[in-house]
Amino acid sequence: MTFPGSSGAGFQASNSTSHFIRYCVVSALCLWLTGCAQLVAFKINDHIKPRSSTQDEGELLQANHYRHCLEPGSCISYWHIQPTDEPIDYTFKLTVQTPTDAWSMTTNLSTDDQNLFQGTMLILPCYSCTKETMGWHAAYFRHLGFNVLLPDLLGHGDSSPGLGFGIKDAQLLEQIIHKHHELPKPLLVTALSMGAYTAAHLQHQLDVDGMIWIAPSVQFDDAVSLYPQLSGSRWHRLIPATSLRKGAELALKKANITLAQTNLLDYPPLSRSLVLLSDHDLIAPYDHYLAWSELPHIDLFNLTEYQHFLMMAITPDKHEMIFSWLKQLAPLAAQTAHAVEQNESD
Repeated sequence: MTFPGSSGAGFQASNSTSHFIRYCVVSALCLWLTGCAQLVAFKINDHIKPRSSTQDEGELLQANHYRHCLEPGSCISYWHIQPTDEPIDYTFKLTVQTPTDAWSMTTNLSTDDQNLFQGTMLILPCYSCTKETMGWHAAYFRHLGFNVLLPDLLGHGDSSPGLGFGIKDAQLLEQIIHKHHELPKPLLVTALSMGAYTAAHLQHQLDVDGMIWIAPSVQFDDAVSLYPQLSGSRWHRLIPATSLRKGAELALKKANITLAQTNLLDYPPLSRSLVLLSDHDLIAPYDHYLAWSELPHIDLFNLTEYQHFLMMAITPDKHEMIFSWLKQLAPLAAQTAHAVEQNESD
């Protein structure tokens, strides 16, 4: 079974006319909204629709679809995906297209890796990612034997409009975990980019046995101000950095959230954790979190030369790191040894 994925790096205007049109559009919108900061805040809070796909990932993964509401207008849509005993070989193929180059890498999972673990994995998506775009992560952890919970965070997919920036999502997700009281232990969390905001606040409401943070985002205004460099978009760079930062603050203010609540340096992982970073990632630079390497319960790794978009993918080296870390995690170590013994006896 193959789960294809793609990541684009940068945008390229077709000609000077296109650049001029984009400049005019941005300028006009900034004037119309009485400033670029309001435009930035408006775009940040724009509801992110589910990705259109010719193949229903939820059906492919045999996902049960649920919706949980804290109150009217504050609902999270999510999948619950259970492991399968049907022998499956998975191939995860990532294709990267840049203005000057194109290449791909493949991660293979065999039946030898299947159902080595037990437990529940809650996956917390990155900004602009929905259940559908995170389908390959769900397939990955299901293959390893986990029950998977995969939500659309607020402002995304089938969940309620209006970003929760992790803080509002945490309360809903805590209720969802308790609602599924039959979920097997241990409870693990995988968070990607801004999904780490959610994990950081959720860990104060739940007993989490372990966490995997992949490219956890810097403070929100810093992340927004760096985005034009990340995207490579020339028309994004027309917006002043001060407007990007102010727009980020306005978006948070609309959700009654402070910048300090998105500063992960003040909310480090509390349980045994694997943190994957890159010194080439502007949004989650390795040096920014280097002090965490002094904490005995955190395993911090630098995947050199990976940009932020590529950090979101399950590449062969990330698979090896995640797989090795899971085998050493105390609640799972005995399970792994037992599974290996069974495989050898068979």
